[in-house]
Amino acid sequence: MSRVFILRSFLLLLLYSPLLTLADTNKVLVVTNSDQALHQYFIAQMQDNLSALGADNIRLSFITLNQWHADTASHYPLTLALGNKATLLLSQHRQSRPVLFSLVPSTTYQRIMTVTKNCPDNLCSAIYIDQPLKRTLQLVRLAFPQLRTAGFLNSQDSKVNINQLKSIAATQDIKIEHQHVTDIDNLVFNLRDILKKSDALLSLPDPGIYSRHTVQNILLTAYHYRKPVIGYSRAFVRAGALFAVYSTPSQLAQQAAETVAQFFASGKGKLPPPQYPRYFSVSVNNRVAKSLGINLENESALQKKLEALTHE
Repeated sequence: MSRVFILRSFLLLLLYSPLLTLADTNKVLVVTNSDQALHQYFIAQMQDNLSALGADNIRLSFITLNQWHADTASHYPLTLALGNKATLLLSQHRQSRPVLFSLVPSTTYQRIMTVTKNCPDNLCSAIYIDQPLKRTLQLVRLAFPQLRTAGFLNSQDSKVNINQLKSIAATQDIKIEHQHVTDIDNLVFNLRDILKKSDALLSLPDPGIYSRHTVQNILLTAYHYRKPVIGYSRAFVRAGALFAVYSTPSQLAQQAAETVAQFFASGKGKLPPPQYPRYFSVSVNNRVAKSLGINLENESALQKKLEALTHE
C-alpha cells in the first residue's frame, strides 16, 4: 500500500471533524482503527467512490475504537464500522440507529450478531469480506473442468459448515473429501492422506490450517503430489496456489459507497440485508499451471464467465 494513500487518508481525517452540525443529515460516523493502513486506504477509496456517484453531500466523520460511544453514534443517521474489533465493540451495545459493518468475515458477523442480539428491527447489516462458497466452487468448475474430487482440511478454528460445503459442491458436480485436523503436528500427515484421494486441495480461510508458518509446507507437499491448491486470496496465488477469487479493498469500498449512497437516496433509513462482495477479481498462477501441466484460461476470461454466472 503506497505512502500516498496513507498520507491522503490522514488528510481526510483532518478534513472531516467528527463533530458535524446536526443540520448535516447526510452524515456517516466511521468507526475504525486509525493505525491500520488497510482501513485508511478503504476510507480514501470510499470517498472517491462517493464523489464518482455524485454523492459529495455525504459527509464521512472518523472516530477510533477508543473514542466510540453510543451517545456520539446517536447523532448520526448511519454508522460504518470497519473490521472485526469494531464489529465486536458495537455489537456489545444495543443500537438505536442503522449500522453497516464492513471488512468482516461472514461467519464472524453472523456469530457475533446471533450471540449479542443488540441490533433490533434489522438495524444492522454488513458487506462481508469473504466470497460465498457458491462463487468459489463455480470458479473451480470453470477453471478446472476435469476436477471431480476436492480435498478439504479444517481445524477447530474453521467456521465452514461442512454439510453446506458438500451440498454446494455437489451442485457443481464436485465431491468433497474432508478431514478434520485435531493436532497441527499431524497436518502434513492429514494433508498427504487427503491429497491421495483428491484432484486438488480446496483451501478456505482457517487460521488453524493456513498461516505464515504452514503455507509453504502445504504448497510444497501438494506440488510433490502433483496436485494443485485452490487459494482464497491474491497473496496465496502469488505464493503458489493455482487460482483464487477474492475482493480487493477498492472493490469492497465501492460497494460500501454504493450502499451508503442508496441509504440516503432512498430516504427510508433502512439498509439492505447483509451482502457478500458484489465485485471480485480472479487471479491465476500461470507458472504453477504450466508446471503441473494444467491448461487454464486467462484471468480476464475466467472473471467474465464467473461474473456472468453471478448475474444470472
